Formats: sequence, structure tokens, C-alpha cells
Amino acid sequence: MKKSVFSLLFTTLVSIMLLSSSANACTLFAANGNEWVKGGGSLINKNRDWEVEEQYTQVVFPSAGKYAYMGIYSAPSHGIRGGINEQGLVVITATASSIPTKQRRAMPYKVGGIITPLLTECRSVEQALSRTDLFLGPQYIMLADKNEIAYIEIAPGGVYSIKRVKNGTLYHTNHYLEADTLFANYRQPGTSSLTRYNRIAELLNTGTKPFTLNDFIRFSNDQNAGADNSIWRTGSKPTSSQTLSVLTVYLPKEGSPVIYTKIREKTDERGKEKINIVKADNLFKR
Repeated sequence: MKKSVFSLLFTTLVSIMLLSSSANACTLFAANGNEWVKGGGSLINKNRDWEVEEQYTQVVFPSAGKYAYMGIYSAPSHGIRGGINEQGLVVITATASSIPTKQRRAMPYKVGGIITPLLTECRSVEQALSRTDLFLGPQYIMLADKNEIAYIEIAPGGVYSIKRVKNGTLYHTNHYLEADTLFANYRQPGTSSLTRYNRIAELLNTGTKPFTLNDFIRFSNDQNAGADNSIWRTGSKPTSSQTLSVLTVYLPKEGSPVIYTKIREKTDERGKEKINIVKADNLFKR
């Protein structure tokens, strides 16, 4: 009897730990082509969900020979969480939460991260996809330029899978989807990841097409599934993962990309996020 009670308690504790460790998440989605994007080109969005922390946006002009870019950064670590460069390439990422945090953090990662090298050195999705030397460390990367969209699922052991789309949509949350990387779902995908995945699929597949920037912004604000499982997450507790920022970009076939950001810069700015819309041509003036 004692052994059974201990086993039950142990199982419960493990379950709580797993649920807690999978709380940090993001929702990524994109569309490309005349059928899906009004006027053609691409739309792409990232909702960044994390424990409450400070953030900021920054435009970076690197040394000669590298592309300027704008990124959303985490203030505590100063790590970039997604961005767009002056060539019109967008790079956003999401956590592979189907691998427990402790295991995931112990795995090899690309020193310095993936986002900055892609933004500073690549001018297109095609060029970014050729940088397989950067594909290390379990995570998901979504890319867009005016001609196509793609995502990369990077699994442990240097395994990765690529999905490219022209005239269609892509969406991702926090569990592996592709046949070659399904083995990396070390645990059952979490309720939040599955719920958000199904909801953004519904919005994209049943929404009135072609989509506009305002449609993607509306999708990013969707609260259909409550505080913890919606695309826009308010968090059921102060310590719960919440949507801290949104990056939405329209990449037209002709003309300057339009960049929308909604960001909680300070930890006490819930409900008072700063919203900004700017054209890339104005952002990257030298």
C-alpha cells in the first residue's frame, strides 16, 4: 500500500513538473500567394508566450557586408526572439516544448543562436534554408520573404525537417509535426500546444480569403480557448506563461514590408502593450 501511494504521488509530481515546463510557448503562422494574401506576397506572425519579463525592440546596423535588421529582444538575457532584415526576410522561432526543459537545455545548440546569423547573412528563404550549418538545437524556425514561406523543425542529434510553401499557409506551435522529426516528441504534446495549433488551423482554413495584415493581427488577438490555451494568452495566474509580444509582417510583392509590433516592454504593462506599425524602408534608413 505504501509503495502504491508513493508511486501515485511520484506520478502526480512528475505530471505537474511536465505541465509546468511546457508552459513557455509561441504560436507561429504564415500565408503566401494571391489566393491567401490580398495583393500577393506573404504574411507572417509570431505570438511570443513566456513568463513575465521585460522586452524591447531594436534596429541593428551590423558591420559592412551584413544586413541590417529589427528584432524583438528579451531584456534579461538580451536574446533575440524574432525579426526582419532589410532584404525582407523574416525569421521567427518557437520552443520545442515536447522535449522536457531539462533534457532540451542539456542538448547541443548553435553558439550565439540561429536568428541573428540568418538575418544578417541571408536575403531570402531559399538562402536561409541552405544554411544547414546553423540547424542545431531542438526548436522550430519559421521563415518568410515575399515569394515563399517555410519552417524548419530541428530535432536532437542534428536531425531536421523542412516544409516550404508557395500559395498556401503554414502554422506551428510547440510540438513536432513532420514524419522525420516525430520521434522528438519525447512526451505527449501539451494541451495548450494542441489547442492553439488546432485554433490557428481553423482560423486560417475557414477565414475569408485572401487575408490582410489586419486579419493576421486579429488572429493574433484570438482568446477563444481561455487564459492559458488561447493564441493570445493572458495567463490564469501571475506566474503563468502569457503573450508578451506579437510580431506581424506583411511582405508585398512590390514595395516596402509593413511591420506591426505589439509588445509589453515592462512587466507591469499587461493590457497596456505598445503598438507600432512602420514600413521597413523607414525603419532601415541609414
